[in-house]
Amino acid sequence: YTDIDALNLNHIPGLVKDIVKDKVTKTHYDFVFTGTISIMYPAVRDIIKYVREASPTTITVCGGGIISSNPELMMKLINPHYGIIFEGEETALELVKYIENKDGGIWDIKGICYHSEDFIGNPCIRINKPRLQIKNLNALPFPDLELFGYSEYLKHQELGGWNQYPRDYPPKPYMLVSARGCSHFCRFCFHTTGPKYRYRSVENIMSEVKYAVEKYHINFFTFLDELFSYDKPRALEFCRQFREYQKTIPWRIEMYCNLRVDCADAEILDAMKSCGNVVIGLGLESYNQTVLTSMRKHITPDQIKTTLQMIADRNLVPQGGFIFGDNAETLETARETLKFIRDNPHLSRGGLFMGFIIPFPGTTIYKYALEKGIIKDEIEFINKLTSTDYNYDNVYNFTNLSDKDFDTLKNEVFTLKYTAIPVSVPSSIETNSKGETTIYVKCPHCGEIQNYKTTKIPHAQF
Repeated sequence: YTDIDALNLNHIPGLVKDIVKDKVTKTHYDFVFTGTISIMYPAVRDIIKYVREASPTTITVCGGGIISSNPELMMKLINPHYGIIFEGEETALELVKYIENKDGGIWDIKGICYHSEDFIGNPCIRINKPRLQIKNLNALPFPDLELFGYSEYLKHQELGGWNQYPRDYPPKPYMLVSARGCSHFCRFCFHTTGPKYRYRSVENIMSEVKYAVEKYHINFFTFLDELFSYDKPRALEFCRQFREYQKTIPWRIEMYCNLRVDCADAEILDAMKSCGNVVIGLGLESYNQTVLTSMRKHITPDQIKTTLQMIADRNLVPQGGFIFGDNAETLETARETLKFIRDNPHLSRGGLFMGFIIPFPGTTIYKYALEKGIIKDEIEFINKLTSTDYNYDNVYNFTNLSDKDFDTLKNEVFTLKYTAIPVSVPSSIETNSKGETTIYVKCPHCGEIQNYKTTKIPHAQF
């Protein structure tokens, strides 16, 4: 299919309703595909609604975690013609061929869901057998981001609060996925591409890196993998090739990736630092072993502290968080985590956040909340989850704590959240004749003066 168009609503002023209807009515589209994760439910709901109103003959398809995590409910709420569960590259093509050729039966297409009727004629959602996860990720083409206006996207980037962006202005970030899936089953996590861990070759990843740098002059790569260093030899080889490639580029290139603390060691961290990985994402969750075990994290407090210390020793920045409110949480377990955060600001280095477990659809904690009646109405919960109402006052209590003790826990967590992080106060701010601003900041951890280039003075900066 060569007659393909894309729409990035972020680049067009006006109401979503008007933009979508105008786009659809000017050009007849046989298919419209969209997708997202659960917290973006209102966006895809509206897009599908406006497409169907403007062009009733257009086939609408929705995918991503929002469908995969709860296909029956979300198909009813979003109301696309078809939903795609888990990975969509192969399924989408097979679905299009079926609709155009009517060859075979709809029930033969694995990994889809659709509106149908039960044996007595009542409307229902049919969910076909799942498709096997894609084994050879190298065979997939690189995403055509220019269809979505990537050059325009880069023009809108600011330093703002994303403290992992490079200090050089302007930031030109590029996000990529070098592996899919995860072999762990934490109670609060849902894997939108399936559970089995698979990865691309180093050569394949480097091909995309080079493509992005040459096309967009990228200076910051964000790796969205959950397990960057799960295969240590592969991670080390990537760092070596990335470092060698950096030497051929006349500007600084940095990167960001995620690690598990049980996969971090001195060799990995040294390799990552050597190729510009200044901020490292971590899944920490708790500093109490009972809670970590309940969460199925398969890590220990000692591993957390050791990893944070190794990161601090290398003048790198950790980014991750501690999430409170697991079933096993008590005031004592929570205070153990809070004490660790309070006593070790030199390890958190301003990069760690605190909050409470969110029961995202598809997760074990979500199913627990339904079974226990904590979530009484799924539709009401989805609307609440995707609104500004989900905040400090509306955190769900999955623990065995009384309401009074849970309020005590909330107060202690949110108080420390806003008092435990050292902040930097600019020592001086200079603006040149072009309106470009340089902010000089003394790091509260190492004491060095650093400069940040930007086009405007931010209201706040970590």
